[in-house]
Amino acid sequence: MLDESQLHLLDQTYRCEHFSFRYPGYWDIEEQQTEDGLTVTVSTDEGSFWMLTAMKEKVEPVEVLESAVAAFTEEYGQIDVYEREDHSEHGWFRQELEFECTDLIVTVILQAIQLPEFTLLLLIQGQDQEIENYRGTFDAMTATLIQTAK
Repeated sequence: MLDESQLHLLDQTYRCEHFSFRYPGYWDIEEQQTEDGLTVTVSTDEGSFWMLTAMKEKVEPVEVLESAVAAFTEEYGQIDVYEREDHSEHGWFRQELEFECTDLIVTVILQAIQLPEFTLLLLIQGQDQEIENYRGTFDAMTATLIQTAK
C-alpha cells in the first residue's frame, strides 16, 4: 500500500527494461550493471540506503533471504534475525535484522520476490534511529516498485 503522506517526496522515476520506481530526486542514485544482473542504490545524505538488485538467475525468495542473512552474519558476527514474513498478497518475502557496528545499531530490511524473468532483492539499511526517520519514504518507494514489478 502506497503511503500517500510520502508520495510528494517521490518526484523522480527510475526506469529500466524490467521495472520502475519513484524516489526523492534530492537523494543520490547509482546504477551498477553486472553479468549477473542490475543493482540500483538510492542513498540519503545521512548514509541510509534503499538498494534493489535484479538477478538474472531465478532464485527462490526464501533462498535469497537466507543467503543475505548468512552474508551479514559472516561479515558482522552476532546479529539479531527477526521472524521472516510472507506477504503472499504481492509475493514478497521479508526479513529484518539488526547488528552492532562501531557502537551503533544498524537495521536491515530484506525483501525478495521471484518474478517470471528474474528475482528481485531489496535491501534497506541504516542506523537504527535514522532508518526510522526514512522508513515511510522507503516504504513508499517500495510500494511504487511493487505496483510496477508484478
